[in-house]
Amino acid sequence: MSRPVCCSQIAERGRMNKTATNISPVQEEDYFSHDPDVTDFTLIVGDKKFHVVKAVLIDASPVFRSMFTGDFKEKNITELELPGKDVTTFEFFLRCIYPRKCTLTGLKY
Repeated sequence: MSRPVCCSQIAERGRMNKTATNISPVQEEDYFSHDPDVTDFTLIVGDKKFHVVKAVLIDASPVFRSMFTGDFKEKNITELELPGKDVTTFEFFLRCIYPRKCTLTGLKY
């Protein structure tokens, strides 16, 4: 029997991989697509761009809150590369904080 786990716990521990977890039903290429009416920031992890909303990140993470509201360069830019981050783990984190329906199957914790 699986025990419930917080999304951030898994993301922080870096225990996500595509073979262990199946995230559905939204197609990967459509989940963080660019919508100029809604998205206002782009995060680049590896070779993937995530078009996001700063307010969602600010609400979900004290690190992003500091970056976007403090006296940091990120406050005034629209795109940021995050080197050294695992794409799968980071996408899982984003999917946890974005209010869309997804089903996780085959999670190995």
